[in-house]
Amino acid sequence: MKLTPTQKVWVIGSGTATLMALALFAGMWALVLAAMSLSVGVSLGVMAGAELGRRRGHVRAATAEAHYAAAAELVDQLHTDNAQLVGRAESAERDLLTATAEKTKLRAQLAQYAGNAA
Repeated sequence: MKLTPTQKVWVIGSGTATLMALALFAGMWALVLAAMSLSVGVSLGVMAGAELGRRRGHVRAATAEAHYAAAAELVDQLHTDNAQLVGRAESAERDLLTATAEKTKLRAQLAQYAGNAA
């Protein structure tokens, strides 16, 4: 995590103020300055947590976008494959109908020849 110069000054200043208060005044002033240092530390912690949350959110969004792109590509490929298979199935069906018609025609011819021979 990168601290801004202002944040660094606050941390150093509050730490210095706490040490001076402990050395010079002790007692109540130390308590007041310790509370101030604590509030600054909590503020920095909240900012750092927000920054980490933002970064994790960006990582999750990038991952979701990559998964979506991969899924979209897969769907496109499946549509293409499906169209090819449908074309092959229709061609096979036409061939089957043609073969059935030819078989029926040949059986009729065979029956005709068998009837003429008898």
